[in-house]
Amino acid sequence: MALQSGSKNPLPGRILLITILLALLFLAGFALWGESLESALSVDNYVAILRRQGAWGWLAGVLLLISDLVLPIPATGVMCAFGIVYGFWLGWAGAAIGSMLAALLGYGLARLWGDKGASLLAKPEELREFRQLFQSWGDLTIILSRALPILPELMSLLAGLARMPFFRFFLVCALGTLPVSAIYCAWGSYMGAEAPLTAFLVAIVLPAI
Repeated sequence: MALQSGSKNPLPGRILLITILLALLFLAGFALWGESLESALSVDNYVAILRRQGAWGWLAGVLLLISDLVLPIPATGVMCAFGIVYGFWLGWAGAAIGSMLAALLGYGLARLWGDKGASLLAKPEELREFRQLFQSWGDLTIILSRALPILPELMSLLAGLARMPFFRFFLVCALGTLPVSAIYCAWGSYMGAEAPLTAFLVAIVLPAI
């Protein structure tokens, strides 16, 4: 059934509201505990965590990236730490693996949640419309979201709710994850914790291309 012109589906609005609430919650945390959070979420802190674990530092970094699914951990800072500690190639491998595992976990949880869980957010007809919309725009949205905060985790969950085929999700997620993780690992490897604004711009523009 094709989407009808002028049909109104409140599900995207609910999703947008959830995203805004998550962002506001994160900002509220910085307003209350800004200095301590800034220290805890700094690249230097992640570098120290990876180095403290010795030979298992890479695993600690991967677990940090996976925990970004439920905790406000800036994945870009962890990716940068990978580049600082392990250099570009090994750092890129660890960062990409951790980021992909986080995405696959979110996708898998949403698929397990299934229609019964999705019914808490939308009526059956709304869910059908959403899945049709995701069929058209989901690929591009997932790729672009990998360079932004909060959205990667949300889009992984939505891909699962939309029943996006696994290999299709894996491919588009990799298309967004690999260039972004490469940029931040290169930033860490060659520039340390200090990076020019162009690094951020390239991390967003490159996946879009």
